[in-house]
Amino acid sequence: MFMLCFTRIIFQTTTQHVMMASTLPEETSSDWVTINSDVTTESASTGSDSAGIAYVLSLPLALVILLTVSANVIVIVCVKSDKKLWKPTNLYVASLAVADAVVGLVVMSFMTVYTLYRLWPLGEDLCTLWACVDFAMCTISMLHLCLIAQDRYTALSQPIKYRSPTRWRFVMASITVAWILGLLVWIPPIVYYRKTGPPTPNDCYFIPPNRTYILVQSILVYYTPILIMLYFYVICLWGLRGRMRKIQDMAGAAGNQNAGGQVATVTGASGVASQQRSAWTTEEDSGSVAVSQMTTTVSTINTSDQTSTLASTTEPRNQLTKPRDNRQGLTQQQRRHAEHVRSLRTLGVIMATFLFCWLPFCLFWPIAAHCETCIPARVYEYSYWAAYLNSTVNPALYFVCNKEFRAAFGKLVRRLRKR
Repeated sequence: MFMLCFTRIIFQTTTQHVMMASTLPEETSSDWVTINSDVTTESASTGSDSAGIAYVLSLPLALVILLTVSANVIVIVCVKSDKKLWKPTNLYVASLAVADAVVGLVVMSFMTVYTLYRLWPLGEDLCTLWACVDFAMCTISMLHLCLIAQDRYTALSQPIKYRSPTRWRFVMASITVAWILGLLVWIPPIVYYRKTGPPTPNDCYFIPPNRTYILVQSILVYYTPILIMLYFYVICLWGLRGRMRKIQDMAGAAGNQNAGGQVATVTGASGVASQQRSAWTTEEDSGSVAVSQMTTTVSTINTSDQTSTLASTTEPRNQLTKPRDNRQGLTQQQRRHAEHVRSLRTLGVIMATFLFCWLPFCLFWPIAAHCETCIPARVYEYSYWAAYLNSTVNPALYFVCNKEFRAAFGKLVRRLRKR
């Protein structure tokens, strides 16, 4: 309801500004890039048509925003309420959900206005606020994906260090650094360029006139995190391959030891039986043996029989103890390997989705700074929405790929039904 009311208010306010857009001066410098300036006159001349389209599209876009915010809030609640999710890696997930929820609530809401009316009617101050929250939250989201990839690499390559009590403090410190870095990288330059640059009444895309700055920021903030994520993911896949070979070698060794124990048992039993047959054959052939000697012989045979039988049964058990222990250790390693496989599968899906959503903007942003007319306004706008939709998809991927999150969500639903 909040999002629907917010969209309706923005719709009413924006309609008035669209009607007045034709009277606004175009005070833009030739050095300041304005992607949306080519559509301002068109939007002003067709204000009534744009208002009708805005009224139709406002509900679907509001539902997308509502889905983004609610899904990420559910992730946060699940991590907080379910003890099984109290793991260091899930702290990254919860912090990522906070950033994605802010993207849905603030960034996507203002972008809806831009999409519906193809101009910015809310003033310079709100434009600066929107640009700061937009770039900062999206960068924080990207940094969290890098931290999640690094967390999976540490769990696979250094399991003892990963399970140490200090891991929690490292995770909290990493999250704090990611938030501070994301805010410091974008807020000061955005405020500086918005205050010192010429006014752009109908345009709010942040493309500074300093092309060198845009190129450096693109490399540091976008391309470097992508390369870091790909590096950790490839290293994790290589490590899983080596671990799988090790488990297969252990399984083969355990099978060979088990087969050897069974052969020893059969050999010991056949040896005892042959001794018994030879002893009784000797007694039957010597018919003149006394009763006392026969008794002594029988007792001796029985004693040796029991000793041989006990030895033959005890020895294979001792031999089978090690294979059983090996099988238990093998089962634990297989279980851990399966957990790593599931985690990396989830990470792989998240990374593939991330690349699909973010590559258009990462490519278009520096291109638009060097060539204003190379990218159409609608295509550039699509790159923004594609990047935002990554915040909508992230929480859905956790529920689809992680059974612990699904179980926590089921518990949450049952708890709400009881109320």
